[in-house]
Amino acid sequence: MKTAPRRETAPTNPPARTTAPAQAPAPACAADDLTTSAGRSGPPSSQPGWFATPILLRNTSATTCRLRGWPGITFFGDATIQGCAAGDPSPACGKPQSTSRPRSFSITRSSVDALPDVLLAPGDATSFTLVWEGGGMHSCVGTPFEWSPYGADIRVPGDSRALTLAPLPNLYPCEGKIEITPFGVAG
Repeated sequence: MKTAPRRETAPTNPPARTTAPAQAPAPACAADDLTTSAGRSGPPSSQPGWFATPILLRNTSATTCRLRGWPGITFFGDATIQGCAAGDPSPACGKPQSTSRPRSFSITRSSVDALPDVLLAPGDATSFTLVWEGGGMHSCVGTPFEWSPYGADIRVPGDSRALTLAPLPNLYPCEGKIEITPFGVAG
């Protein structure tokens, strides 16, 4: 009787465990990493008499960066154009009445369940939104409205330098009240 040849099997070793090196979290975006522009103001569908103005931030750096939380925002100047009579030689004729004086608006943060961690690869953009009730003297019945500011200085968390957005789309908030959403949350 012939016996079948014996097969020798190599001992099996479990594969070596490999762990990916821990990646450092993306650094926070700085003002120098970003550019800003304004989207088009429009009414949010669920709130008649209210307007939403998206403010876009684009990463122009060569590396991914992170935004989390709310922007800081300071309004300045006056978008009201100085009227002129025919033949008025004044250099201020047809220009904003002020492009630099500070403006005092009441800014409140919108409530959210959780703040998103927004990662911006080079060239990517995100936004936050200014939400306000009004639209001018005929919309703010019984309450005063604020004339639109000329521009805004926008600050990202952890950086004291500002991104300047001027001119700013028209904002005529009743009683000067504006709500702001965090980065990555539409209003």
